[in-house]
Order: sequence, then structure tokens, then C-alpha cells
Amino acid sequence: MPGQRSRQLCMIMMNSAVLGSSFSMNLIWILTPPPGTVPPGKALEAVDYKLYKWPGHDLSLKTSSYQCVEGEYMKADEYDALIKDPSNFWMRVYMPRIFGAFEPFRKLPPFTNMDEIVNTSFVPYGSPDVQAAFNALL
Repeated sequence: MPGQRSRQLCMIMMNSAVLGSSFSMNLIWILTPPPGTVPPGKALEAVDYKLYKWPGHDLSLKTSSYQCVEGEYMKADEYDALIKDPSNFWMRVYMPRIFGAFEPFRKLPPFTNMDEIVNTSFVPYGSPDVQAAFNALL
């Protein structure tokens, strides 16, 4: 909305007088990020991204920005698991939590459990839902 934009620019001008011009430039970037830094909605829909809402996905098409969805995406008792094996935590816990399409990744064994002889560790990768999750990345 034009009025809202004017208020934002007025706020920038007032704050830059107090905090200096570098603050002003940083705030302008936050209010109007470069197009390359805003992922397209179709890509976010393909992976069922849960951390944000965007115009056409839980927000009116008239909305001009993304909205963060507040939530506890990492729990306090999970830090030890993250520290112990970050790749396993991101792949099997965090990513399925924030990307609905990656829910099947929970079935995958930790990479650190695999060895050089092909065995049952690779069986979950043949599962149709796991393959669909990987295809969502394409």
C-alpha cells in the first residue's frame, strides 16, 4: 500500500538521522530485498515449506511479502543429537520437520551407519515415497 510504504520510508529517514546512514541502507535492504534472494512460491510449494507463508499460499495474492510462521522448529533436547551428527540431524529430523515433502527422509539410515559393502542400509532409498522426496528437489 502506498501509505504503508511512505510510513516505512519516513521511519528510515528518522532512524538514519539517529543511527547513521549505514543503518538506513540495511533497513532499506530488509524492506525491499533483491529479487534473487526471494525464493519463488512454486519452489517452496514443491517441497511443502512450513516456515513461511507467501502470497497465494495461505496469504492473499494482494499481500506483498512473506510471513514467518512462528514455531519451535528445533527443540531444546535436540542439541545433543545435532552436535553428535549434524548431517544425520539435518537430513532425518530438521528437514522433514520444515519441508513436508521430506518426511520420508526420516526412514533413511544415518550416513555414518553405512559401510562400503552394499547391504540393507540402501533399501530405504528404493522406497517410492523416499524417491518422491528426492524428486521434489529437482
